[in-house]
Amino acid sequence: MTQELYVSVSEKCSPFICREECYNYMMKKREEACFHGDAYDVWRFYSTHERNDTAYFFSQLESCDMEIWRAKNGMDGGKGGWSSDVTRNMASLLATSIMVFTVVMF
Repeated sequence: MTQELYVSVSEKCSPFICREECYNYMMKKREEACFHGDAYDVWRFYSTHERNDTAYFFSQLESCDMEIWRAKNGMDGGKGGWSSDVTRNMASLLATSIMVFTVVMF
């Protein structure tokens, strides 16, 4: 992980809540090979299993996953991307909480 990535994610993203600046940043990042598919899965697996201090970083990094998935699959209710909708933020909160709980427990 580069320092630039860490600083950008730390400034733009919050765990549990999809902020607009994080959504826009991660939409671009998810197009890069290291941020989706097997490469991302391996990076996330080893980062979170080797070091527990990376769980917070990944909770920031993945805070907009639900919104990005919905936008890419045409399920964003015609909003065209990021939304501050409470339901979406709660879904992101739940998904991130499960990820953090899993990393801490195992």
